[in-house]
Amino acid sequence: MEIKKLIETLTSGSLSEKRLAIEQSIDSPDLSLEHVEVLVSLLEDKDGPVRDVAAIALKILPDEFKADAAEMIVQYISSSDLDVRNLSGDVLQNLGSYSCEALSKEVDSYDFDVRKFAIDILALIGDGSVEDIVAGRIDDSDANVRLSVVECLGNLKSERYVGQLIEIFSSDEQMQLVIIDALGKIGTEVAEHFLVEIIKTSDDEFICLTTIEALSECAKSANVYYFLAELLKTYDPVLQLYILKAMSAIAFRLDNSIVYPRYLRPIAYRAIEEEDDDIVIAGLMVLGEKFSPEDIGRLCILVQKEKDEINTWILYLLGTKVDLFFLGPFMDYLFERSQARTLLHFSALLNQVASNINQKHFETIRDLIIKKAQKYLPEIVEVLKEEFLI
Repeated sequence: MEIKKLIETLTSGSLSEKRLAIEQSIDSPDLSLEHVEVLVSLLEDKDGPVRDVAAIALKILPDEFKADAAEMIVQYISSSDLDVRNLSGDVLQNLGSYSCEALSKEVDSYDFDVRKFAIDILALIGDGSVEDIVAGRIDDSDANVRLSVVECLGNLKSERYVGQLIEIFSSDEQMQLVIIDALGKIGTEVAEHFLVEIIKTSDDEFICLTTIEALSECAKSANVYYFLAELLKTYDPVLQLYILKAMSAIAFRLDNSIVYPRYLRPIAYRAIEEEDDDIVIAGLMVLGEKFSPEDIGRLCILVQKEKDEINTWILYLLGTKVDLFFLGPFMDYLFERSQARTLLHFSALLNQVASNINQKHFETIRDLIIKKAQKYLPEIVEVLKEEFLI
């Protein structure tokens, strides 16, 4: 569509005509910066549907137009119209790294709201090329901007600024929680050591909980694992679950080469009854080191909830260390007490786990599922064989 006709339609056309004109302009082989400029201007259109269609069109621009579009759009992040401001931010985020140069200029805006919003978008984009520009505002006069800077450095995994974040921690109490979160995302050895020191020295329960969560994101040291194992003994039952989650995350990063202490099993039983899937998985990892007969009923209850992530973990743990003395009774219990739908759902997930477990272990579990289906639910045997390509 010619630019003159496009502008005319977008200025005076009906809603449907405007939407059609936008779609046609994006598909046109003659798309130009003039077209893009008109599309950008529609982010301020009085009709919400027109703004939304224009935003969608801008998100799917050919790459050669994206940086120029970002330069045009960035002016709207200072709009007094909240809808326009947020929509523009969403488009800039979707344009990704093409927006970084335009947004970087706004990091030094005289308006602290604009500075903060620009940094927030850069944090979501996650392009490390802007870390120095963002870090330049770490001493900003506005506290909210400073918080956004720290959050952004965390998202960028900015190892170069770990030392500066640690220095700020003791001098700015308002920044402590967001610094802990950022250090957890960055995850260097220095950051890990500092997070452990926070737990050792702080008497603030919420600070400690936040730090434990951060360690669950980043810690890779067996020493941290054993430190948390001892710490767990002194904490209340609720906090124990979060410590268990952190310990399981560390053990997983270490390829489960760590042995879980036996005293964790009662805590693991509480963990698998929680609504938080991450805590449930932590409990499963403890129990799955060596499932015991008393675990059977609890595992079956989890399977019957039909949560893909949880059931995938159960199958992974069963397949990692196949124990026929446990697996046989477990399958009997499961097939006796579950509906066909649950069993088909559970069995289908085994194929997803296949690449992560020993092939012989996979075949053992698969064959056992078929065998138990023949005994308890023969009507689903053919469906299972088709699922397993037998």
